[in-house]
Order: sequence, then C-alpha cells, then structure tokens
Amino acid sequence: MPDLNNFTQKAQSNIRFAHELAMERSQNQVTPVHLMASMLLSEDSIAITVLEDLSVDYEKFLAFLMEELDGIANLEIKSQNLNPPFQMFLTGEILMIFDEASKLARSEKERHISTKHIFQAFFKAKDQFVFRMLESFGVKEKDVVEVLKKIKAEDKKVQRKNKNVFLQKFTKSLTDMALSNKLDPVYGREKELQRLIQIISRRKKNNPLLMGDAGVGKTSVVEALAQKIVKGDVPSFLQNKKIVSLDMGLLIAGTKFRGEFEDRLKGVIKEVKNSNGEIILFIDEIHTIVGAGSAGSDQLDASNILKPDLARGELNVIGATTTDEYQKHIEKDSALNRRFQPIYVSEPSQKDTLAILEKIRQRYEVFHGVKISDKALEKAVEFSVRYLPSRFLPDKAIDLLDEASAQVRVLISSKPEVLKKADSHIVSLLAEKQALEKENTVKAKREIKELEKKISDLKEEVSDFSLSWQKELEVTGEIKKYKQAKDNLEQALEIASSEGEIDIVSEVKYIELPKVTKILSKKQKELVALQKRRMIKNQEVTEEDIAKVISVWTKIPVEKMMQQEVKKLLEIENFLSSKIIGQENAIEKIASAVKRSKTGISDISIFRSNWCW
Repeated sequence: MPDLNNFTQKAQSNIRFAHELAMERSQNQVTPVHLMASMLLSEDSIAITVLEDLSVDYEKFLAFLMEELDGIANLEIKSQNLNPPFQMFLTGEILMIFDEASKLARSEKERHISTKHIFQAFFKAKDQFVFRMLESFGVKEKDVVEVLKKIKAEDKKVQRKNKNVFLQKFTKSLTDMALSNKLDPVYGREKELQRLIQIISRRKKNNPLLMGDAGVGKTSVVEALAQKIVKGDVPSFLQNKKIVSLDMGLLIAGTKFRGEFEDRLKGVIKEVKNSNGEIILFIDEIHTIVGAGSAGSDQLDASNILKPDLARGELNVIGATTTDEYQKHIEKDSALNRRFQPIYVSEPSQKDTLAILEKIRQRYEVFHGVKISDKALEKAVEFSVRYLPSRFLPDKAIDLLDEASAQVRVLISSKPEVLKKADSHIVSLLAEKQALEKENTVKAKREIKELEKKISDLKEEVSDFSLSWQKELEVTGEIKKYKQAKDNLEQALEIASSEGEIDIVSEVKYIELPKVTKILSKKQKELVALQKRRMIKNQEVTEEDIAKVISVWTKIPVEKMMQQEVKKLLEIENFLSSKIIGQENAIEKIASAVKRSKTGISDISIFRSNWCW
C-alpha cells in the first residue's frame, strides 16, 4: 500500500489529479492511463519535457490517452487504501508502476519518488496501454533515460548557479568588486590590516571589530584586505577567502511576517557556514544587529541568532562601528562583546590624508572626466580641517574633492554661458527685426538690413563656437575612456604580477598599456591645442573650486577670502610681531580671533577678543 509521504510534492499532485480524472468520468478505478494523462495535463511536466526533447507530439499522444480514458468501464477491482487524506481505488497495474518507481528512486539514492521515476516506470509495465502507446510513437526507454540524465545535469548547473541565493540577494562581494577594479585604492592602515589578519587567523574569537569615528576609514580597511586577497598579498590561509558585506537594510526590507527576518538571516549564516570557512562575513554598522528584526520581546534579534555560531567558531565575521555606538549597544551585551576582538581605527593626519587623496586622484579624474590640481588636493585637506571641525578625515576631504570635481564636470557638460548669451541676443535681434518689418519706411528698411547682417554674423560666430565646444566635449569623453582603460590595465597588471601570470604581464606591460598610454597622450595634446585656440571650459579642479564648495556647505564666503583678504590674514601675525615685542602668545590668540571673525564663524553676539595688558 503506497504512502503519499514517499512521493515528491509534484508526484503527489499528479496522483491526486489522476484520481480526479477518474471521478469526473464516474470511474471507480485509477489506471496507468489516468496517471500518464494527469502528468501530461500538469504544468512544468517532466513527461512533456522528455517527449518534446524526443520530437514527439505530446498533444496528439494525450488525445489518444483521453480517448482511451473515456472508454474505460466500471470494472470490479480490488480496493486499496492510500494513506489519508485521500482514499483511492488503484488497479494492480498502477501499484506495480509505483513499486518500480520506488526501486528506481532507491537505486539513485533519492529519498522520495519523483515524476521522473514514475515516467520511467511505465516502461516496466510492457503489457499496458501506455507502454504500447509510447512504442507506437517511437519512444524508447534508453532514449528517455538519456534525456533524464541531461535534465538532471542541467538542474545541477542551475543549483550550482543558485547555490548561495541568500548571499546573492542580501550581500555584495568585496573581493569580486576588488577583482573588477571597483574599489578605491587604500593608502596606509598597514598596522590595522596586520592586526585584522592576525585576529582572523586565530583559532577562537577570530572576529575583528573595527572601531573609530564616522569617516575615518573603517570600511576602507576591510576593502584593503579584499584587494590584498585578490592580489595574493596575504598569508596562504587567506588566499582563497572571499569577503562579503551584509546589507542589513535589504535583509530587513519587506519582512512583514513573523519569523521572515530570522529565516533570511539564518539563510545567510547557513550559506557562509557551508562555504567551509572560505567566506568571511563583513557587517558594517554592526551595532544595528542588536534588536534588528525584533518586533517584540518574544522574538529573536539578529545578535542572538549570530551568537551561537560565533561562540562555536563556525562563523567568521568582521564588524565595524563607531566608538559611541559600540558603548551604547555592543559593550552592554557581554555575550556578544566577548565574541569580538576590537581594533581601533584612528583619524589619519593631514599629511596621510593628502597621500590618500593623491592615491585616489586618478579614480576621481576618470569618473568625472576632469583634471585635479595638486593645489586642489592640498586645499581639500586644509579647508575640510578648518571649516568642517565636526567631521573626520579622510571622509570630509574626499567628499569635498568629489563635489568640487562634480561641480566642474557639470560646468563642462553644460552649454557655455557665452553661447547662452549669444542665443538670447539673437532672439532679441529677431524680435526687433520683426517689429521693424511692420513699419514701411526707408529708415526701417535700412535698420532691418543692418539687423540681418548682425544676426548673420552672430549666428556664424555661435556656430563656430558651438563646433569648438562639441569637439572639446568629444575629446574630453575620449580622454575619460582611455584613462579608464589605462586604470583597468594597471589593475590587471598588478593582479597578474602577484599571481605570476607571465604571459598576461608581458602582453599588458609591453603591448596593451603602452598602446593605451600613447593614445591617451595624443588625446590630451589634442585637448591642449583646442584650448589654446579657444578656451571654452576650464577642465581642471582648482583651489577656487574647493573654496566654492566649502562656501555652499558652510555659508562662509571663503572665495572672497581667497581673492582679497587671504594674504592679509596670513601675514597678520608677522605684522603684529613686528610692532609688539615679547607677546607671542597674545599675538597668536588675537590673530586667531580676527581670522575667525573674518571667515564668519565666530559668534557675533560676543566681542571678537578682550585685550588685557
């Protein structure tokens, strides 16, 4: 007596449908014909897939089966019970097919009988109508077996492709991004990186926790590790590791029902654990896991789901958070706190920040299609420190440089102001001409001729100017493209060198890179020549551009200072020192107060300074 629990969900559905086909015809028996018909009438049927692969018209085959079904009479048969919730009356022939299908499943070491086993079992009942029909359509068992093997192989490919569905959906691979040259280069942080690698290599408590103020570069340390892994510049035990960054926002988004968040997180954890230590999970803003997903006191939050696996050392996690958030959330949870080893990431010095900007300058030049001057880098650091005291390096300096570059990029792409004014002037002259045409006088006709000449000359000038602008834009776009190509080749060369790929190194270093560099140099010279003839747009990010952004952010008129007063303010201490002897400390404080006042950041409700001698 077959048990439905031994069948897959799809096979159970086909058996129920076969029963319904018999009941619809008031037949008190379920035969192999009912079963095959139910398989061909079902969606995503393995029977249809096999028959189509063998170029069999399954609809014609089904028509013969339905004709046979309609001719089946109510025969006296033995009753067989199928486990609840269904009771079916099965013929001995269909029971034999189930028995053969069960043998096939066992031979393939599969726990459940599937529709492919049932379909193949029809060839074992050679005295049945279905077998005779299959033969008449030229369907042989060996051909069916081959098709089923092919389908199984394709299914395995799909399964491999979709192996880590939770990781694909809720994380991003930092190592893949490093391989694709999508991460910015990281300067310095050697001590933090060394400490990170040491903690990961521990047997227990091998979960580093990067702590530091917002914007100091905690995430960059992890990105630097991903880049080192890709280049092979890490100890051997780390060389095949993969770092994935968990997106808590995606993980929580759309979790309307109880337990949905927990299922997602458990799915991510399971796939990381199944990687046998090959995947390291990075959780930025890790303090958000405390209470994440919890809708009430009776529900688990993310930290409680992570703790057991962290305690057993089955999960390798890198966390990042600010010092304040660590004290508020993680330090209070002693069980969670014990699982992590802290690494403090301090704010880099101005000198180090300048070196960081020099390292990433090329990335921003390529992205924005501009040239960034050395002075702009220096001012980005200097002004961010002076005027943005509540934020931290290098983030604030990078933001400043990025926005200044974006500002220049927008200006380059926009229609030049001179063209806008010329177009406006042409419209004005045309309107004036139209008004004069209504006057039928000699003077009006003379003025119309003069206006027509002006309009013609102006249109010619606008056309020439517009062509120059379009050409400049075109060359700028090509420079951007070749800069990107050069950047990609340099990254590929670095990776190939670290992996000892001599052929790739040789091709990139001596063929591809020189070729791209030569074209880039040619395009840059072409742009210089164009700009010498007629400078339409300045394509360099300068210190003035940095100052303009600071002015927008803080409402401080920095650009005015730079143009008129900066020299006076810089020399105020020297001037006072030449007049007042022996009061260096007082002079320094007075000069500082005057500078604050001039930049507009001092409180206007109090005196600029109080002098007591």
